[in-house]
Parts: sequence; C-alpha cells; structure tokens
Amino acid sequence: MRDAKKAREYNRAWYLRNIEKMRAYNAAHARKPEVQERRAAKYQELRKDPEKVAELRKRSRDHYWANREKILVRHKEQRDADIDGVRNKSLRRQYGLTLDQVEQMYVAQDGKCSICEETLDASKGSGKRFHVDHCHATGKVRALLCRRCNAGLGGFRDNPDWIRRAADYIERFR
Repeated sequence: MRDAKKAREYNRAWYLRNIEKMRAYNAAHARKPEVQERRAAKYQELRKDPEKVAELRKRSRDHYWANREKILVRHKEQRDADIDGVRNKSLRRQYGLTLDQVEQMYVAQDGKCSICEETLDASKGSGKRFHVDHCHATGKVRALLCRRCNAGLGGFRDNPDWIRRAADYIERFR
C-alpha cells in the first residue's frame, strides 16, 4: 500500500514537472491521421449501441462520485501548476484572444483601466485584476477595465444613454 502511494506521488510530481512536454506530445499524437481515423471509427461504433453509451456514462459518473475529493484536488493542482494555460484557454474561449494579445493590450494601456485610469494588476488574487471588456451584442473586445468600471458598464447594460443620464445625475447633486 505504501509503495503504491509513493508511486502515485512520484508519478503526479513527474507529470506536473513535464506537463508542457506531455501536452506537446499528446497534441502531435492526436493530429496523426491514423489516430484520428481510429478514434472516429471507435465513436461511430459506440454510437450504434445506446446501451453501451449509457453504461459508460454511468461508470464514469459512478467513478467521479466515488473519487470526487481526489479528482477535485488533482484538478486544482493541475490548474495551479498551469495557471497561464488555464487563463489562456479561458480567454480564447470567451473572447477569441490569446494571453499574448491581452498582455499587448495591457502594455498599450500602460497597465491602466481604460475608464478610470487606475493601475491594474496582472497577478491573480489582486483586487485590481483587469477584466476584458467586450460588447455583449457583437462580442467585439473593447479594452481592459478594472473590476468597478467593468461592473458599472454591466450594470448600465452598455447603454450610453443611461450612462450619460447617470453622469448628469451625479453632476446635479455634487
């Protein structure tokens, strides 16, 4: 039992040290035509048998709930080990941007919010972390904002008339 635990710990540490190599290898392997054909054939065969699909889903769900705590800890370790990769994936999915593009925006804005010009912090856990502002109608990315300005725009639903009226209101009671 003890040897198995040591082996798991060693394997986990090795994986976390070599995560980039593993990702590169897996990505290259997955792009091979023979691997793609084999995978497609496997899924087509699987789709023909809904009972097998249901059985696999049940096994997967049962495994998750039986090992939930371990799985959540492992996922947190993986996220913490590769926080830039997680952030990059999130930015790409939400806004179609890479981490490098966002860093270029950050530098172009001199590390300041586009509205209030408060200094933004690029580190996680900071109360001044930047937010990517985008138009909810078109999805077009506009700039980087602080949390307060981003929430303010969201509260006004990106409506310029409401924002102008709010500014007039503030001026009136100054």
